[in-house]
Amino acid sequence: MTKRKKRLIARQLVNTYLILMLLISGCADSKYGQILKPKKERAEITNTHSEFSTLANSSDLPIKYISEGKIGVSNVETALEIADFGDLQARAEFSKQSADYNASRTELEAQINKNLSEADALRKQYSKEYSKAMAQITARVAELDALEGLKDANVASLIKEGDSKRYDLIANTREKFESEKARIEQLKAIHDAIEVESNAKILEMTEASKATRVRANATVIDLEAEARSVQLETQARVDELGEQVRSITIQTKSEADRLNATREAILKDSEAHVKELRSKASTIQNNLANEEYQLKLTEAESVKAESQAKTLKKSANAPTRLEKTLAEIDRLRAEISYHQETSIANYESLLAETESKIDDDLNEVKKLRISSDRAEQVARSEFIKAEAGARAEAVRETAIHAEVLAEAQKLQIIAEAEAEAVRIKKKFLDEIASKKADNKVEIDNYTTFVSEQTEELHAVPDVPQVQPVAPRIEPNHVAAYRTSFAEVMRIRAQANAYELVAEASFAQTEINLLATKRQEDAIAAEQLGIADALEAQARARFSEIEIKIEKEMDVVESKYRQQVVQAESFR
Repeated sequence: MTKRKKRLIARQLVNTYLILMLLISGCADSKYGQILKPKKERAEITNTHSEFSTLANSSDLPIKYISEGKIGVSNVETALEIADFGDLQARAEFSKQSADYNASRTELEAQINKNLSEADALRKQYSKEYSKAMAQITARVAELDALEGLKDANVASLIKEGDSKRYDLIANTREKFESEKARIEQLKAIHDAIEVESNAKILEMTEASKATRVRANATVIDLEAEARSVQLETQARVDELGEQVRSITIQTKSEADRLNATREAILKDSEAHVKELRSKASTIQNNLANEEYQLKLTEAESVKAESQAKTLKKSANAPTRLEKTLAEIDRLRAEISYHQETSIANYESLLAETESKIDDDLNEVKKLRISSDRAEQVARSEFIKAEAGARAEAVRETAIHAEVLAEAQKLQIIAEAEAEAVRIKKKFLDEIASKKADNKVEIDNYTTFVSEQTEELHAVPDVPQVQPVAPRIEPNHVAAYRTSFAEVMRIRAQANAYELVAEASFAQTEINLLATKRQEDAIAAEQLGIADALEAQARARFSEIEIKIEKEMDVVESKYRQQVVQAESFR
């Protein structure tokens, strides 16, 4: 086997080993470069030196090529150590970036949650505003309905008042008609009974009629006395004539007949005169009685008409006053109903405003709590970032320490290897010099098989292990962390205080509104009771007036009948 062929085989072995190492260690593409597998997961290379020695012995490779392979393996190990260091740095950087990413993501999630909470709060606020507007609209509609009811009540009251005025006008007209009718009757009575000069004149005329009646009675008595005297005179004259007749009977019969005829004529004349006088007296007496009867009857009818007119006047005003009172009571009830509906509408509107206000206050409390949660999350994220930075910095310091230690150990190993090489080379040169001095051309044991070297020669030195540097967070980060938590505590305490104040204010306002509504309801109930009492009182008063008027009419009728009976006594 030629040297060239052996060299090619050695190169192929080295290349194969490098490829195997790369495949075993693995590579990953990322923004941090190649991240190698951990040392525990990496294939051991210690056995590779023995494999090289076995392959070299089986292939009769020169020591030069074996040394080149071992140097290549050492270079590979060095490259792997450098790669491990880079991987360690990459992992530290990756951990830091992951922590930053997690903190950013946590902060972003907190911001998103805050925005969602604010959106939800705005939605609830707009919903409450909408509910409040709808409550106000409903209250306004109720108020308009109440106003419409009040308007209808006022219209009805005005209609009733108009009807009352119309009835009042009709009653006044009827009263005037009755008054004029009574006036006409009175004028007729005055015209018929000569009552134009008042009751005093009537009394005077009555006295005069009484005196006339006395005089008439006296005249009648005188006439009767005169008639009796005339009758006596006539009888005396008749007797005288009878005596004369008897005395002169003997006178001629013709004279007797004449005297008899004269006597009969005188008797007839005296009887006729007496009848005339008696008829005249009876006529005068009857005329006086009829005149007295007519005066009494006219006076009674006048008094009756006047009393009935006064009574009808009183009775005509009673329904009008009742209708006015009922219209006023209806108007009062309409106002009470309007005030009740307005009170209910105001209560519902103010209650809706109070509920909207407490909802706004609770939303503000919720915003404060969301702000405190966000501040807490931000503080924790910042602290996590500070921890990640501290851990990454500790890993960097550990890596630098390990690299420095490895570099120092590498220099030590190189120095020991070079010293060993110098020793062996010096030994070999000394042996050559001694052989040359002995005029020998063969080196001892040059063709004799050399036993395998110790395993330590083929083993890659262990990577120096260093204690990891403890991560230390800067005091200012700790102070800021605790300060943020103190601010979170203050915001939450403020939110709790705001919530207590809002609930207390809502309870106070609700109780005040309910108490005010109850007071207004009590006032309305009292006013309705007063209206009912007024209506009952008005109706009772109207019934009393009707009964009183009926009694007065009965009294007037009774007096009229009594006066008619008294007038009958003069006939």
